[in-house]
Amino acid sequence: MINACVDRDENAYYPTYATEFRRFNENSITPSMLLPKMSQKGFTIIELITIIVVLGVLAVSAVPIYFDLTDDAQTSAETGVVGKVRSGIMLYFVNSIKNGNSPSYPAALDGEPNETEAGYKNPLFVNVLHGGVTEGWLKKTDTEYRGPAGTTYVYSSENGTFLEQGSSAESVSLQSI
Repeated sequence: MINACVDRDENAYYPTYATEFRRFNENSITPSMLLPKMSQKGFTIIELITIIVVLGVLAVSAVPIYFDLTDDAQTSAETGVVGKVRSGIMLYFVNSIKNGNSPSYPAALDGEPNETEAGYKNPLFVNVLHGGVTEGWLKKTDTEYRGPAGTTYVYSSENGTFLEQGSSAESVSLQSI
């Protein structure tokens, strides 16, 4: 094995490295370049006002849609309860025949006093619905009820109808069939 000892002059061997190192330091990123300038720290007041105005316009256009959906939901809930009450009235009629009694409709839809608002302690329609209705309805009189959408319904124990007040629609009862 031959040990070759090369006498190197430090300046002769490293000038390229030293030159490149110096050039790198001169062109390198300094800490002041990493920090944002004062004018680049945030949004201008005009940009903030524009964003607030756009959000306000979106909110104003969405609120009526939300309230319209609420009205639609109340109307749908009311229609569902009316359908269940009508079915309960007919079921009461069929059960009276099945039990060997004369065909009859319930004398009243519930036993609550007039001007009673539906609640857990005072559910409405318990004579025709299991558990009754506990929310959104008001019993005005023995035969009149107001639903969550504000529609008034009238019950007739003579023919078993539960119709919207002022409705001219003829209801088909089981006795006429």
